[in-house]
Amino acid sequence: MIQQLAHLCLGTRNFPQTLKFYNNILGFKIAHEYKNEAGEIYGVFLACGNRTFLELFADQEDTVKGGLYRHMCFEVTDLQAHVGNLKLKGLMAEIRRGRSDKTLLAEIKDPDGNTIEFHQYDEQSALRIFLDS
Repeated sequence: MIQQLAHLCLGTRNFPQTLKFYNNILGFKIAHEYKNEAGEIYGVFLACGNRTFLELFADQEDTVKGGLYRHMCFEVTDLQAHVGNLKLKGLMAEIRRGRSDKTLLAEIKDPDGNTIEFHQYDEQSALRIFLDS
């Protein structure tokens, strides 16, 4: 039986910049480093909370052609405070509600242009009934 999403894997053309973004700006902790024979880091697992990870690899070419990837989303407990913290770090995000699910959300882009969404579930969110099951 599937428990939950384990990890999302992204490639990046600028590994140091992207790692700094997710580690220093979003605060994800390095859980594992992939190293080559020379001891150079070419990938990491970043802990995102609640047994969920983001995996990053240094890539120079697109590995997936023609996919329909849209965004990744992380749950936060206080979206207003989170967006305020992002603004202190130079990232602009506006809080709004999803059109149909009515969940509070905000979006930013990572250094590679991937959309990152943040959700805060509250009494208006259509998804709230699935959160404790």
